[in-house]
Amino acid sequence: MTQVVATRVVRAQPVVPPSPEVGATPTEDDSDANVLLKQVVKMHQVKEGFRKMSEQQKSDLAAKDTELAFKNTAIATKDSELASKESEIATLKGVLQEAVEAFEKEKKELNGKIQAQPKSKGKMPVAVPVVPVHSTRQAVLSLIADITRQFFNKADSEEAKVTRAKKRQKKAASPAPTMVYSFRFFDNQWVTIQDETMIGELTHLVDKSHNKVTYHLNGNSYEAELSPTADPQAAAGETTIKQTNTNHPNHTVRYLISSAAPVAAPPPPAQPPKLPVEDGLMAAAKTLLYNAPWIDLKPDAMKTWYDMADGNDSIWEESSSELAALVARWSHFASNFDYCPNQTKLRINPRQFKLWLEIAMARGLHRIRLVMHGSTHYASMKQDPMYYDPAWNNPNCAKGAALYVSTSDHIPRDYNSGSGQPDGSGLVGLLLTVNESRKQPSFGSYETYKLAGSSTPSAISSDAKSVSAIAVRDFNLFLHSINRQAVSLGKFQQPLVK
Repeated sequence: MTQVVATRVVRAQPVVPPSPEVGATPTEDDSDANVLLKQVVKMHQVKEGFRKMSEQQKSDLAAKDTELAFKNTAIATKDSELASKESEIATLKGVLQEAVEAFEKEKKELNGKIQAQPKSKGKMPVAVPVVPVHSTRQAVLSLIADITRQFFNKADSEEAKVTRAKKRQKKAASPAPTMVYSFRFFDNQWVTIQDETMIGELTHLVDKSHNKVTYHLNGNSYEAELSPTADPQAAAGETTIKQTNTNHPNHTVRYLISSAAPVAAPPPPAQPPKLPVEDGLMAAAKTLLYNAPWIDLKPDAMKTWYDMADGNDSIWEESSSELAALVARWSHFASNFDYCPNQTKLRINPRQFKLWLEIAMARGLHRIRLVMHGSTHYASMKQDPMYYDPAWNNPNCAKGAALYVSTSDHIPRDYNSGSGQPDGSGLVGLLLTVNESRKQPSFGSYETYKLAGSSTPSAISSDAKSVSAIAVRDFNLFLHSINRQAVSLGKFQQPLVK
């Protein structure tokens, strides 16, 4: 028996030795070529790492260069601005130095003039008037401007009331003719309107006191207005009115025609109007001059003027057109004088001005009166820094020892007589006022009372509420520095009120 044995032939596989790690010590089986290849690969890897690191560093350096360039530009801009500021400062220093030198020169000349003046026995030397270079003048002019603005606005408002009263008086004296209104039916027949309420409303359209009116008649409501186009059948002088029935779904429109009635006007009313012109003018004068003080100085403004003023400055005076305009407006509601802007003098004592403001702020006084003092000794008063020496007070006067001022120019006119100055001249000042309705002691800051001058209107002298004279005992409340040392134009118009 034959046996067959199957045999599987297996091909031998080549043995691949494991690759050594990069950098490992070559084995005996490694060839020189493999070692060299591995070293080249390692060097390439190291070189690539250095290349990437170099590119990042270059990018960082470029960003730093850009940032540095921006900062250099900013520094250059600041240097330019600083140089410009230094130039401006140098210019301002030069201007300031010139102003200081001019001031010192003017001060030296002024002192020389004062020392050269002869001194009279028992009298203070009078300083030479000079326009100051300090800000006290600006503070005083600002105060005058504020008072002028308030007085002119109030006066304009009061005069507007008088104008309206005059128009009402004229209208009452000459009533408008009675108006007749007609409406047209579909057959072009015109029917006269008899309803008084409807006539009254339509009259408001004709006299232009209303742009549109409404009324009710026979259960319907109507709206009427002047028609933009005239009715073809309207005659000359007639007015076309458009009437709309607001109750009707279609808002039916009809046209009315108004014309003056062919009848005589009714006689004027037997009673005079309630506000005749004379009463209106007197009411304005009472409000502006004789009633409670109303000119109001704001605390912030007073603080500003106080800070601007320099109490060490010298007394000065100058012509003032601003003061002349203010006093002329004030006199317009009394004797109605005009004042010369060249001869009206503004004289300021800076120390007194600053003290006056300080007292006002400390005592909470902000309402003032514009008042006048008449005298025959203006030149002597100017020699006193306070403008009035209380040693001359006469206890036998109406209210004893005091400085007497008036709320209008009527009384000062009498006391100015014999001074050699034109009629209407006087010393004008500002009087700080207390609450006159509650705080009026007989021997306090001042006392208000009634006194009639030769030209005082009877409506003022007989009015219990009107204040025409004031006896001032606290001289610090009276600012003489706002001073018109008289000088009207020597003539006056017819007084506004009598």
